[in-house]
Amino acid sequence: MAWIASLSVHSSRSAVSVRSLVHQQGHHSFRRVVPKQYRVLMSGMAGAESVRAPAAPGRALGWNPVFAQTMLRAKSHEASRRFYEDVLGMTFLTELPIPEFKFSLMFFAYTDEAPVDQNASRKERGAWLFTRPYPTIELTHNFGTETQEGRIHHNGNSDPKGYGHIGIFVDDVAAAWENAQRAGAEVVKAPSHVAGLGTVAYIADPDGYYVALVNRTKGSAKHPGKCKGVLGADPVLAHTMLRTNDPAKAVQYYENLGLKLVGKVETNEVDRYYMALTDKTPADPTWSAEKQAEFLGSQRYPMVELVYEKDADHSKPYHNGNTDPRGFGHIGFTVDDMYKTVEVLEANGVECTRRPGPFADDFELAFVKDHDGYLIELINRKPYNEPMPYEQP
Repeated sequence: MAWIASLSVHSSRSAVSVRSLVHQQGHHSFRRVVPKQYRVLMSGMAGAESVRAPAAPGRALGWNPVFAQTMLRAKSHEASRRFYEDVLGMTFLTELPIPEFKFSLMFFAYTDEAPVDQNASRKERGAWLFTRPYPTIELTHNFGTETQEGRIHHNGNSDPKGYGHIGIFVDDVAAAWENAQRAGAEVVKAPSHVAGLGTVAYIADPDGYYVALVNRTKGSAKHPGKCKGVLGADPVLAHTMLRTNDPAKAVQYYENLGLKLVGKVETNEVDRYYMALTDKTPADPTWSAEKQAEFLGSQRYPMVELVYEKDADHSKPYHNGNTDPRGFGHIGFTVDDMYKTVEVLEANGVECTRRPGPFADDFELAFVKDHDGYLIELINRKPYNEPMPYEQP
């Protein structure tokens, strides 16, 4: 959600303690992640929904949170929709106009699921949206910006830096890049070898936000015949990149939320740390950068990519995108109990920038800051999702 779109916020840094999180959470009613083989059995059990177990260490988000969204501000919803549907091949899910706050939200995802009835009420469409188990791109249009001259949003890749890009796994980076160029997409960087990652190319959406096209590990596509947009068959929304000044503390912060360090790719110039909500085994930390990248390129769950640029001035805070120049807004997680999550985080020194509670009478949300000052939205999910970590089927 993007109520924050027109507000000014200030960056701060905070980290939370795994030990103190465990003491704070105790036996609060967080949803248990149930192994797949038991789901059918449990579905026939009376009272299965009430089954609970103690929260695992570092699970501030509770049981079965979903990495639900990456929010970017958009000047023109029409131009952006053409790009995300026709070029990237995403599905338009719904639009949530918030006229009382003078903005509107559009959501896109890689899914074959039929979207919600667009004639349903805003509250009904929001309730459907916030029970989806997959990641979305949320585009926030502030009314009136469409009349401003030129490009008005900051993509985070020039000073002041912060947010970097979304990353998409594809089978053939060169072909996807050429197809996107022919389709009218802005090209940023031609396919080239990136140390530790292999072949990567960059295009940009109508507001200038970068989209990294990253080679998927050969043979990991699950739907080779499925093709929407111009990127080829079965693209996967792989990661959202955020720069960090202190990777150890940033990784700890996200681990305390409940994400797992699933891999890291370290080179002479840049270190990349990948965090995900998954119950899968992560990459072996003793593997080479190339082998870790190959492992990561075969995964289908969404990741937060924390990037440490070694030649940057690490005494200077990164820009979170919510003061001028604005652009990136936040990442968001849907959770079972937003109120308890905020209570636990605040008890451990995390700054809450928007108190948990109703918004526009239709939703319940809160905002907190991560270690580098980026905003994280917490959205109450009702009813509970199916209790399994998500990866694109």
